Amino acid sequence: MTPAAARPVIEAAIATGLAGTPISYPNRPFTPPTSGNWVKLDIIWGNAQVVTKGVTFGLNSVVGILQLAVFGPKDKGDGPLMTLAETARALVNRKRLASPNQDVIFAAASGPRPMFEESWRSLVVSVPFQVRETVS
Repeated sequence: MTPAAARPVIEAAIATGLAGTPISYPNRPFTPPTSGNWVKLDIIWGNAQVVTKGVTFGLNSVVGILQLAVFGPKDKGDGPLMTLAETARALVNRKRLASPNQDVIFAAASGPRPMFEESWRSLVVSVPFQVRETVS
């Protein structure tokens, strides 16, 4: 699976796991709700490395970080926001996507890290992952 093919697969897995929660995706129009929680998804690609070499094919590992920022209204307490952040974290924490997308493998997810913004309260979950890419 290529990184380009992995992106929509990752986005779909998050959308399914957080059904009913508004999600902001990179470079797509999005208007945050006026009240209530929402999630911002970012994929930050890193370097690739050769895993195997072969006559007919080889295997690469392309690494990245999935960042899920969970936003909620300021001054409303962190209870529901923390619950949503933990739900998002559990979707990817040490998970491998099911076939036919088993080439996407997530490592240990960070705990929700509080961020301070002018308009919203946010908690950020980050998880390293790899995409195994077969090269012919």
